Amino acid sequence: MVTKTAHRTLDDLALIGQLPAAAGVAERALALVYADQGQLPQALDHLHSWQRLAPNDAEPHRALAQVYLQLTRIPDALTEQTLVVQLNPTSASDWNDLGVMAIWGVAGVLIALRRWQWAPRRG
Repeated sequence: MVTKTAHRTLDDLALIGQLPAAAGVAERALALVYADQGQLPQALDHLHSWQRLAPNDAEPHRALAQVYLQLTRIPDALTEQTLVVQLNPTSASDWNDLGVMAIWGVAGVLIALRRWQWAPRRG
């Protein structure tokens, strides 16, 4: 069943100051659709739009961190998760996620150092 709220026009939303919130909901929905389809670059575009519309909301940052992890962009994921913790400092699960991401980042550096060999160029 669709509620009356779902039938509001954009003009109605603008009049009551809810247009940014409605746009944020739309960006979130599009980001989730693209992420579910594995189209992560498109999901990132919509997540960034959602983040601009709701700068003090931890949720877009949390979603960005998860997509960055899927793209193995660990430094970006850590940055976003750090913002989540700053916006929501009492959430134990957010702190836990930050710790896990940090461990993955350190593990990646250690693996890279272990596998990488530096040989000076000759001549």
